[in-house]
Amino acid sequence: DQWIKHWFQKIITFYKQPVFYVDKNRLYNHILVELKSPAFKLISIFHSVHVSNPQKMGDGRINFNYKISLAETNKFDGYIVSTEQQRQDLWARFGSELKIWVIPPTFAHIESELTVNAVASPFNVISVGRYYVEKRLHHIIQAVEILKEKYPEIQLDLYGFGDSRDNFIYEKEIRKYVDDHDLETNVHFKGYVHNISDKIRNAHVSVVTSTI
Repeated sequence: DQWIKHWFQKIITFYKQPVFYVDKNRLYNHILVELKSPAFKLISIFHSVHVSNPQKMGDGRINFNYKISLAETNKFDGYIVSTEQQRQDLWARFGSELKIWVIPPTFAHIESELTVNAVASPFNVISVGRYYVEKRLHHIIQAVEILKEKYPEIQLDLYGFGDSRDNFIYEKEIRKYVDDHDLETNVHFKGYVHNISDKIRNAHVSVVTSTI
């Protein structure tokens, strides 16, 4: 934290009125709010839902990533969210005086990259994300277990890595489920790779079951 604080202070000193757009709120906000001054602008970016339970927008527990962003709103000069609905939800709970911009996620592509490379049988499903409870990978694994009855050669490739925050408990649970239900030939924990675009391009379908 001290090194990061030193780095931020250097930036604030070097540039005239810099603006910090913080996407990694959990890592940097606790440092930046301590430094907050008129010398720089601080914008928090929300790239997921701001409550742990999306069914309780009005009074649900705040997503830990955005606790500081919403607990110390006087230290932030604005927020960026993905949807108009999220802006309305935040205003309803924290007040319409919050300055919030809606910038929907976008993407760019080269048309040729969208063409799936001659994918051969068996049918290949891919999921990219941490082996962590909020990603709900067990839903995909259980779906493959059901589909296996009709399509015995179906393959599920899980690209990602475990999370130390839960002591890798969730990863161990889903690995055990795969072993206990004889899914080793259908479900594969591929770990982290650098060429994930190639993996996605060569799969039949990419699945996301994340809660946030």
